[in-house]
Amino acid sequence: MRKMTAKTAGFVGLGLMGFPMAANLLGNGWEVTAWNRSAEALAELEKLGGNRSESVAGLRDQPVIIFMLPDLSYILDAAAPLLESWRSDAPLPGTTIIIMSSVSPAAVQEFGRTVHSASGGNAVVVDAPVSGGTKGAQDGTLAIMVGPPRKTSSDRFPCSNPWGPPSAAWATWVPDRWQRHATN
Repeated sequence: MRKMTAKTAGFVGLGLMGFPMAANLLGNGWEVTAWNRSAEALAELEKLGGNRSESVAGLRDQPVIIFMLPDLSYILDAAAPLLESWRSDAPLPGTTIIIMSSVSPAAVQEFGRTVHSASGGNAVVVDAPVSGGTKGAQDGTLAIMVGPPRKTSSDRFPCSNPWGPPSAAWATWVPDRWQRHATN
């Protein structure tokens, strides 16, 4: 089982929220390889020390792949080549996809089943929407509500929050996503 020991991540979506989130990862010592539809955001991330992937499938060997896209339909489209590559050559056990967009929890669970199947059971999806807006992303003060699969071990996640103060917990486990909707 792959453990979250290396500070290495793939990142998909360098928009208003995603770019500062990826930049904060870099600023906290992470190695970030990103994919984005527009080349301009990738060039800016490279100036900060990030790496560019020519495709989402190019992130296939990352231990963690973070998606920060506007809606699940964008995530499904972007992830399709990645999942296809995993169908022919499964990723390492413990590979984790983190959905940080605020999307339907039921749809994320269905996506998780698709990822599990495509990866030969080696990858999981973690639902981890953020709250705090663009300013929170820029300032590194986002609240992250994590709803992992019930059998997911906490050793897959970093113990400090790369988007906030180093002493902060990475996230508070929220077993029922309805709590998120009550606080947003």
